[in-house]
Amino acid sequence: MRKDYRVIPKELEPVEVQIMGEGFLDILTAKDIGESGLGVFIPTGYSCADIKYEVDLIITIPGFKSFEAGGIVKHTCAEAEKTDLRSFGIYFTRIKPEHKELLTRYVQTLHTDKRKHIRMEPSKDAPVVARTVSGENGKDLEVKDISLGGMQVKSDTPLALNSSVEDIDVIIHLPTGKKIMVQGLLRYVKESDGCYGVSFSKISDEDLFVLTTYVRQRLAARQKMIDYQG
Repeated sequence: MRKDYRVIPKELEPVEVQIMGEGFLDILTAKDIGESGLGVFIPTGYSCADIKYEVDLIITIPGFKSFEAGGIVKHTCAEAEKTDLRSFGIYFTRIKPEHKELLTRYVQTLHTDKRKHIRMEPSKDAPVVARTVSGENGKDLEVKDISLGGMQVKSDTPLALNSSVEDIDVIIHLPTGKKIMVQGLLRYVKESDGCYGVSFSKISDEDLFVLTTYVRQRLAARQKMIDYQG
């Protein structure tokens, strides 16, 4: 892997960059990131930084503790026609070895991670529960993890194996008090612990928005817990 290899963070797991310098107090989102630096999106109405401008940074990598670094603005893309594509690049001039190693792990993990969606485990204090409603054999399910594309569930009694080729209807109760309806297919079975993988085949836009909000809340809670660990 090249030293300056960059990766693009996942949509629901953005890399946040707090830039501290004259005129900067904002938390922005990274366009891409690598060991040597990162690109930062410029929101509408935001003034682009000047070349060679030195800044202090607080970088939050999803799943890792936030850290400080220093950098210099090396290039800008202020001329982009679409304002939401404007960005500027920052090259690191100061970063601790352990944080550079963290970046290496993050880049390598993201580069090899082929999952389309992020899976989050519900809080033990606020579980997610589901129930199949297909036919007359509704079953209660414990949700072990969930994403925008599917979930892993546990059932005390076996689920119908023909569900691997036929959609099953499931109502999911979120700890926020919301409930959503999805259709899904069984993708794998772990008979030893009664766990099943369910791939969503149909979900309404409204229910997808509700699920997206929940996943984002869980991501934020996880990051807060990591940042406040000793």
